[in-house]
Amino acid sequence: GIIQSGPGSETQLPWGQITAVYVYKKDCLAFDDIRIVLGNEELKTWIEVTEQDDGYRELIGELPRRLPGCLSSEEWWQQVALPPFETKWTRLFPKP
Repeated sequence: GIIQSGPGSETQLPWGQITAVYVYKKDCLAFDDIRIVLGNEELKTWIEVTEQDDGYRELIGELPRRLPGCLSSEEWWQQVALPPFETKWTRLFPKP
């Protein structure tokens, strides 16, 4: 699954507990940052991973393998990345 550590906290989300995955683009003034939000809607547990985080590339590759029906980056990247500076929230799992 996914583990996110922060100062004094750790959030764990096993693959089998993930019920939703979203991707969006955040306008950071000089550049855009694509972010993945994974979570369990029932437990209200969410993890956000940015392009700058270690493991980001591995995560987007694993999502369609670990979550059957999840859109692959080839299916969503261009839709989210373009045009620049637009948020473009997109649901990856469960498939819209």
